[in-house]
Amino acid sequence: MSYSHEYSAIESLIGCAYHEAALKMHLADSELCILYTLHTHGPGCLQSTLYKETGLTKTTVNSALKKLEKGGTLYLTPGPGRVKQDCPVAGPCGGCGLRHISYEAECAAKTQFVRDAFARLGKLDVSVPDVLGAPDTDRYRNKVQLPVGTDENGHIVTGFFAGRSHRIVACTDCKLQPAWMNELAARACALLEENGITAYNEETHTGRVRHLYMRQGWHSGQRLLCFVVNGNGLPNEAEICATLQKEFALTTILVNRNSERTNVILGRRTRTVLGPGVIEDTLAGVPLRMGVHEFYQVNPPAAEVLYAKAREYAGLKPDDFLLDLYCGMGTIGLSMLADCKRLVGVEVVPQAVEGAKETAARLEKLRWWDWPEAQVRRAIPLLQAGDLDALEKLV
Repeated sequence: MSYSHEYSAIESLIGCAYHEAALKMHLADSELCILYTLHTHGPGCLQSTLYKETGLTKTTVNSALKKLEKGGTLYLTPGPGRVKQDCPVAGPCGGCGLRHISYEAECAAKTQFVRDAFARLGKLDVSVPDVLGAPDTDRYRNKVQLPVGTDENGHIVTGFFAGRSHRIVACTDCKLQPAWMNELAARACALLEENGITAYNEETHTGRVRHLYMRQGWHSGQRLLCFVVNGNGLPNEAEICATLQKEFALTTILVNRNSERTNVILGRRTRTVLGPGVIEDTLAGVPLRMGVHEFYQVNPPAAEVLYAKAREYAGLKPDDFLLDLYCGMGTIGLSMLADCKRLVGVEVVPQAVEGAKETAARLEKLRWWDWPEAQVRRAIPLLQAGDLDALEKLV
């Protein structure tokens, strides 16, 4: 008999012994496994320890703990940093996974995640500084994309997908986004129902409205709403949009067409119903203009802290050449423009490129080069070498 067969036989015998012991104590196998681990570690054992050492899923561990506590077998107390959840759907909703701990504990945990990754996965002994906390912990998101569906009573609702599913968990007051976005979502659902407009059904590919997309200029206060629809538009579209614009001081309203059987939220075609079709804002002093396709940091106050730290680490000198790869609308590089002699941003997403062009045009000292792929390939070695004179000759 090989060692692997011997090991499997012994493992099977041990498993049978544990199972028989669990039956005698009227416990499930998972419950006995948890109790054994708790006995080994003693009082103060954390749930995270149970996840690691039992090999059971979080759902199984949580369910078993509740059952054991209800039966009076064990007593659970809040661990360090644990707080009462302030959102009634924080558990089933797939949006927030850390509402049960304080923000200080969250930052400490994230710092430890990074340290573990370097030590355990990378086998590297490096110093990892503490996470920089965000200035705002609630109502900080400047963008939200809410799936639209129906509840058990047939009413139109918005919310977030439950973890690992496309089942919508209705949420009327998400703590992460500004209050006006929650209020607008509720009002939009009411208007859709009043006008006989249906929610999109992913399984049957029927129904009209798929998502509500909202965006806000953090410093400017400008507001954008976009209906993502399975079709060309909305019945009574002009009236619905005019009502929402008036009630919520919207800068612009758009309709995006997505008639594909896909999980991708936005379709390729977007048209403007009211307003300029874009909103304006600034990030780290850089003026920006955006619609729905452009990437933009969803937490501007935290992004400005991040950019300031990146600028500090870069330690640029007046004669330096700065290369901003995958630059999006160019905000990171542009926030450091005053520290260097030249800046080159590289990006392939068309909407982001257009946004970067407009930003460059507003910052008069910048030039924009729109090159085909073949010319970009010739430019890459020059960029790597920092040969700006040769780069200029390619223009």
